Amino acid sequence: MMGTGSCALQEAIRLTKASVNAGIYTVLVIPPFYYKQQSDESVLRYYAELIASVDEPWLRIVFYNFPKLSGYNFSLRILQELKQRFGDIAAGIKDSSGDWENMFSITKNVPDFMVYSGTEIMLLDILREGGAGYITASANVLAPECQLVYQAWKNDQWEAAAQAQKKLSVLRKALESYPFVAELKGSWLNIAVKNICNRCCLLFLPFWLQKSENFQQK
Repeated sequence: MMGTGSCALQEAIRLTKASVNAGIYTVLVIPPFYYKQQSDESVLRYYAELIASVDEPWLRIVFYNFPKLSGYNFSLRILQELKQRFGDIAAGIKDSSGDWENMFSITKNVPDFMVYSGTEIMLLDILREGGAGYITASANVLAPECQLVYQAWKNDQWEAAAQAQKKLSVLRKALESYPFVAELKGSWLNIAVKNICNRCCLLFLPFWLQKSENFQQK
């Protein structure tokens, strides 16, 4: 999935076409957010022009609901209208509003529509209600813990899933206790450094062993 949203419609079109040309047909698109407050009609027109300009039947748009950033909150009515007008192209939503009732309502009232939470704190809840999962930057750090929740849920191991979710939520909240983007970048850097060090150890280990053997023989 490629993020191709932009304040400028022509930029969103260009990025979405580039994604399709690269063979990536599912895109995450935030509504235009430079000028606020946006009307429902303006948001509908934005997506309609994007879809018409890209002109690709295999295009699948996941709408990005992030009202804290965009100033616009996708209502149930608008999502139903988007689904009715654009069918399979209106594929789902990433909901970063933090509003569980909104996410729950979408899972029950918009058919054939993937609902992703914007935080792993709600991962198990959204899976239980028929959602698709979640999309979040912190998965780059917490992917193993997320996988434990998903696999336990998939295998009907309810207690294991609940315990894994509890641990995952604690880790997410720990990340949120610091400036979020800076904390993630710092975590990624630490992981990258450790991986480089481990690879270097594996690369040079045979030479160190050989030198050790030569030293002992002398």
